[in-house]
Order: sequence, then C-alpha cells, then structure tokens
Amino acid sequence: MKLLKKLALLATTTILLATAVNAQYMGMTYQDILTVKAGSNFNTTSYTASGADVSGSGFGLSASLAYDYKMGPFLLSFGVGVINEMPKLSSTVLGISSDAAVRTTNSFTADGIFKIAASTGAYIGAGMSAYMPFETAYPKSTFDLYANAEIGINLQAGDYAFFTPAVRVGYNLTNNRIGSVASSSSPFDLNIQFLIGVGFRIFNTTGSF
Repeated sequence: MKLLKKLALLATTTILLATAVNAQYMGMTYQDILTVKAGSNFNTTSYTASGADVSGSGFGLSASLAYDYKMGPFLLSFGVGVINEMPKLSSTVLGISSDAAVRTTNSFTADGIFKIAASTGAYIGAGMSAYMPFETAYPKSTFDLYANAEIGINLQAGDYAFFTPAVRVGYNLTNNRIGSVASSSSPFDLNIQFLIGVGFRIFNTTGSF
C-alpha cells in the first residue's frame, strides 16, 4: 500500500506540472509524444564510512513513461519510472580491500527535462529527477535529487510512431541515501542510463515532426 501511495504521488505531481506548463503555451504550434522507454543503467558510487573508503559500480535496469510537449525546436518532457541500481561496492582500510558486495536500491522516479531538437529528430537536453527509494540496502530511505543531461534521437517509424534511443547521465546532488552511512562531506554518485524507447504522437496541430 505504501508503494502504491508513493507511485500515485509521483504520477499526480507529474500530471499537475505537465498541465501547468501546457496551459502557458496554448495557441503555440506543438506536437505531443508519449514514449515508453526501457534499458540498463550504470551506477558508480564512492564515499567514506567509519574510516573506510567505499567505492564500486555496477549495472541495473531502468523503465519509464515520458510525455513530451513539442514547441518548434523545443521539447518539455515530464516522466515517471522505476530504476534498479546494483553497484558492487568494496571497502578499503589502510590499503586493505574487503570483498565486494552488491548494494541494491530500487526507486520510483519523476523527472522534467528541457530539450532542444533538430529537424532530424536528434535532441540534447538538461533537467532534474527525483528518486524515491521503495527498497534499499541503505538504512535511510529518502528521496534524492539528480541533475540530468540527455542526448537522443526520435526516429520516425510511420505517421504516428517513433523509435527513440537515448543516453542520460544523472549526478546525485543531495546524496541522502549515501549520507545515511557516509562520514565524508562529499560522497559521489553518478548514474548513466542507456534507453531504448517507442514513442507515439498523440496530438498534432500542424505539419510533420
């Protein structure tokens, strides 16, 4: 039940934000695209805890649903999703390393990205994401805020469909999860997502993509 409440909160927030932005741009030329994305992510983490240097990396899974508002060369994208991070971490004390262990975190995500797109469908963008863990090996389960950069392309596959490969790099700005175990003042947490999506045009006022 708690998981459903968190997911409902993320979905409601995303819809409200999207509606507010859309209201400001009524009357402008735009096309909306709904995209389902899935893929893998590479997470790398380092911090200091109880005198030990902890670091490692590993691959996990990602899935998301994004809604793009298109206005000329610009895209305003809002999305929700889930992400599974599984870095394999080892600790080093006085030069002696311990065996590496996987530390898994599963989170709901909500994000907003501003993109600039070319006529070819290629785009580059930047934005923010909120991660809300619902299962984590860290003792403190709380949200983290990430700064994102994304590059991708919308390849038209028909009148209303698109094929969308993308790469997103996210840098953890808050480190709340890691902060629950870290003693260092500047832990590092980076996530790189490799995504493949299928998009559908669901609103079209003028012209082609």
